Amino acid sequence: MLIYLAGAISCYHKENNFKLAQEWRIKATNFLKDMDYSTFDPTINFQHNLIYLSSEAVKQNDFYLNKADLVLVNLADLDKSYGTIYEIITAHHLNKPVIAFGHNKIADHPHISSTITSINLDLNMALECISSIYHCKV
Repeated sequence: MLIYLAGAISCYHKENNFKLAQEWRIKATNFLKDMDYSTFDPTINFQHNLIYLSSEAVKQNDFYLNKADLVLVNLADLDKSYGTIYEIITAHHLNKPVIAFGHNKIADHPHISSTITSINLDLNMALECISSIYHCKV
């Protein structure tokens, strides 16, 4: 199973606080790896990929959203991350489960909340949700 790790990146890069985008993704990747899940972490090549047109980042998002089985999304700073909103809505239209954690008032809006499968208080609860509901060995 491939899990797409969605959440704010650019705003943290601009604020010189890129670790906020990376830390939760590293923790999630390590947890999910123990369940034999792969992740797509867009922070891994983010700095290098700045040499490309921003439209290429959108194409990369689409490529991995199409491949993903599920999307794990951090709602922190959703109001500063139009790309994350795009990823949530695209995943919904692709019939992918969207497991979110954290809170942002934008996520309460019906046009956003209707596209999210599950909202959890924190990353640990979201990972537990994935483990409990979507971890099935066949």
